[in-house]
Amino acid sequence: LQEGNFNIKLTGLENTFKNVQFTFQIGLHIDDIETLQYIKDNLKCGHISKSGNRVNYFVNDINSLINVIIPVFTNFSLNSSKFHHFMLFKKAVLSTKNKFHLSR
Repeated sequence: LQEGNFNIKLTGLENTFKNVQFTFQIGLHIDDIETLQYIKDNLKCGHISKSGNRVNYFVNDINSLINVIIPVFTNFSLNSSKFHHFMLFKKAVLSTKNKFHLSR
């Protein structure tokens, strides 16, 4: 089982978001850890974590998302329903970088 996600986490009090965290993640079976290590080594960002028989590659550093992850998926477009998720993620990351406010 393989899964990749673009996640946006908003935290704060009711109707007021004090913190926004963006994460790109790929999750694979532990047998495929070399694949994630290869991705990490070539992109030169992110980290890998293990939990049970799963291994995950995460990138949540805003500069790495803007300078590495977003350009990769902009230049090598997704041909699936994940494309829409990526476009929303990209818009949110770049809006935050430009200090625009996210709305619900």
